[in-house]
Amino acid sequence: MKFDIIISECKKNNRRHQKILYERFYPMVRKICYRYSSSKSDGDTLALECLTKIFTKLDTFNGTDHAQFGAWAKRLTI
Repeated sequence: MKFDIIISECKKNNRRHQKILYERFYPMVRKICYRYSSSKSDGDTLALECLTKIFTKLDTFNGTDHAQFGAWAKRLTI
């Protein structure tokens, strides 16, 4: 599936596409959060908070491809 379609559908609150986006980027966000947390549990909690922030701010994302979104999501996570 084309990434720009996933993003546009997520912006429309399409749950199916939000799940796809979550599954693609949760591992990256979790990995970053583990580096900044003192425990795995704290890292998991922080990752969920970061993903919530990413979905909340999704309307501000103007890119169209996977790499641009990954860079944008990393900036929000850090």
